[in-house]
Amino acid sequence: MNLHKETFEPMLLHLFKQTSTLRIKDVWYIGTAADYSRAVHSFLTSTVHGTDFAKRKLIGVAHSAAAASLLLIPDEWPKISFHGLIFLDPAILYGGKESQILCELFANWAKSKPHTWDSRDATLSQLSRTAFKRWDPLGTRITHRHERFLCDIGMLAGPRSNLVGRPFEMFTQLTAAEKLPIHLIICPNDEYK
Repeated sequence: MNLHKETFEPMLLHLFKQTSTLRIKDVWYIGTAADYSRAVHSFLTSTVHGTDFAKRKLIGVAHSAAAASLLLIPDEWPKISFHGLIFLDPAILYGGKESQILCELFANWAKSKPHTWDSRDATLSQLSRTAFKRWDPLGTRITHRHERFLCDIGMLAGPRSNLVGRPFEMFTQLTAAEKLPIHLIICPNDEYK
């Protein structure tokens, strides 16, 4: 996923409530990394955590640029397969000049957002006046507790060039084949207003 870590817990709790008939063995979070698809591969093929993911039915959940990274995994590491994908506001860009301009816009916007505050009161004040005021209250309380976003500002700087073009092709192929369930969750609120 490529969300502020503070939003994971509320989002996962919501998903669990919606999927009460499914058996979910466990949930793993792979933090934002400069090369997200390689980080996913390293985690899923490692034996350090004692879990053999090759024997599991994996559902990939990703937000924004991480959705594009997740789509690259079958290209780079064909032995990792997902039984389903859930994308939240995915940044799956087709390529071209327009996509590069959009990447720059996202990068500048992400860099301009505050990610640390002087105090917990300042954190709460800022979050209550900006786009974050629409967050689930649990996510706001988690951020308030830490006085900073626990995120990698580098990843927030927008999709890298290898995340433009090929992920769009993969997404188009997967949806045309209709073999893999893909769910898109799109935010109805425009955070960029």
